[in-house]
Formats: sequence, C-alpha cells, structure tokens
Amino acid sequence: LTPNSVGPNMLLKVMAGDKLSMKVDYFYNQPGGSSNGNVYSILSNIIGTLLGGITSQGSSAVKASAGAINSNLGTINGPIWQFFNNQNNSGGTNPKSYLNYVFFDENFRFIPNDNGLGSGFQQVNTPGDGQYLEATNVVVPKNGYAIVFLSNSSNINVYFDNLDIVHN
Repeated sequence: LTPNSVGPNMLLKVMAGDKLSMKVDYFYNQPGGSSNGNVYSILSNIIGTLLGGITSQGSSAVKASAGAINSNLGTINGPIWQFFNNQNNSGGTNPKSYLNYVFFDENFRFIPNDNGLGSGFQQVNTPGDGQYLEATNVVVPKNGYAIVFLSNSSNINVYFDNLDIVHN
C-alpha cells in the first residue's frame, strides 16, 4: 500500500461470541518509516467502505443505517479517532502499516478494545520476504459489524498479499 491508503477490506455482519481469524502476507525492504500522521485519510476511506457496504444491501432498514455511520463515526476525537491516533503514535521504527479488525455495534458505534475484547490491529515488523501478520480466534464482543482491512500511514510502501479471513 502506498502511504495514507487503505487496502483490501471486508465488512461482515457478526454476532457476539463469533470468532474471526485473519492472516496476510507482507513485504517491505526499507528500514522504518515515520508516520505521515494523516488519520483523517485512513478514517475517511473506512467510512466510505462502510457506507458503500451498507447502501449496496437490499433492505431499506439496512440502508437507513448509513446516517448512523456518519453521526457515530464522524466525531473528531471520538473513540475511533483515538484508535487510529494510537496506531500513528505507537513507538518503534517499524512502518505504520497494519492488519486492522474494527468492531461496531448494531447502531454503528465503535467498540474499542476492553480487556482483550474488541477492535485491534497487528503492525508489520520484520522487513523482507516470508513475513505475515496474524490474529486468530478474535472473539466478537457484541452483535453488529466487523470490518477487516489493511492500512498504511507510514511514508514508505508496504506490500500485502493473500489476505485470508475466516468467520466462525
């Protein structure tokens, strides 16, 4: 992914207690990479994906949820903004490039990570070939939606391949 971009993603309808397992291969060959700090770019891409996924559904009740996405996610300094700011402000010299899993309740309110349950991410670390990110048996905390996506807010290119998502 080029800097400040969101890559492949999937929006899922989930129930409390479901489990998600995700894995993706990655490659980068430059050391480190500072953050461009553009949380707005990443978040606006995610909101667009959510709106697209919701409005493409057949049910008018589901389409009506599109307004809830904007009102619940558009608040600057709200919980989802904090989630992305925490990513951008994490220390280390690894690229700010992630496998993300973000949960929303049925009213599209962001569900942060609380005691190991909720939204989270895995950051790329070792450069070179044969690297992967993995999050297994992530328990869905509430009925609602999950979006799994790749993002890069560092100033170098990171290449992803073979995104695999299993929903049990």
